Amino acid sequence: ISKEVGDRAGEGKAYCNLGNAYDSLGDFQKAIEYHERHLKISKEVGDRAGEGKAYCNLGNAYDSLGDFQKAIEYHERHLKISKE
Repeated sequence: ISKEVGDRAGEGKAYCNLGNAYDSLGDFQKAIEYHERHLKISKEVGDRAGEGKAYCNLGNAYDSLGDFQKAIEYHERHLKISKE
């Protein structure tokens, strides 16, 4: 519905929730796809808090995949935004 009515922020939050659901199911690649969509929209609408949350979720997903270096990179981006 958010997509249909042009609510980009709502669409981003929906992607975030879908990413979290796929993370809970253990489908980390699918989770990453949705968190990347959330990140893209957060950047487009200037939602820094949403951007930080997306980085955090991406870091968690990469951690679950065992890609610890990539996880660290995303968590560092989240930390930087959190300090702003």
